[in-house]
Amino acid sequence: MNPSAGVPRNVAALISAADYFRRFNAILSPRLAEVDAARETLRQNEAQKNLTEAMTLARELQNKTLVVQILNFQGDAFFYRGDIRSASDLFSQALAATSGNVERDAVLLSKLNSAKCIVEGKRNQAAIAPLKALVREADAVGLKHLSTEAALALAEALLNAHQYPSARKELETSLRTSEKLGLQALLARSHYLLGRTLELSGSGSAEAAHDYAAARRIVETIHQESGSDGILKRADLSSIFSPSVQKP
Repeated sequence: MNPSAGVPRNVAALISAADYFRRFNAILSPRLAEVDAARETLRQNEAQKNLTEAMTLARELQNKTLVVQILNFQGDAFFYRGDIRSASDLFSQALAATSGNVERDAVLLSKLNSAKCIVEGKRNQAAIAPLKALVREADAVGLKHLSTEAALALAEALLNAHQYPSARKELETSLRTSEKLGLQALLARSHYLLGRTLELSGSGSAEAAHDYAAARRIVETIHQESGSDGILKRADLSSIFSPSVQKP
């Protein structure tokens, strides 16, 4: 479904602008191409202004899919700044808005983002079962980017719950799929979490150091190619440069 189909040209242009920022601001969303999107951080204020206007129009037009997309985008902005409470509120609104005629990818994305906030809130056991189901559902409909991110969130929940063998299995899968799909931010995060898993499980500091170094190299490459410091400020990636690992 085209969110802007059947609406006046000026309204369609604004909706398209909102969708553009949602799709290409990968500094705030690891589901998309990070290098291209890094440059978009320079226009973040304008993006937020456009999204606010687009949200008003989307509600007037009763375009549920676009409403959900915008709420998730706005939640991402808070999530990657480390403001989990504000992100969780927006993601909860998005999830609540998915009833009715809403595209499947928007529904699954809302489920994923809500589950990620549960993991960030250290309610790991509550997140494990929904994330397992989400990985299966996203895979079944061919949403590989989303299923990969869901698998990574699942691995983090398992790690935090001290289920190290299960976490390692999910992370090794996430490494393969992230690399295959070119999801560099997810690949960096996968290496980092695998390093944590190896270190905290006592499997060997040398092996863990290899994954930590790989994660740093990937983020540094993204940083250099983007020409923006925004990637280094993203909450989920800034921890990669932490000098020590804390117990989950």
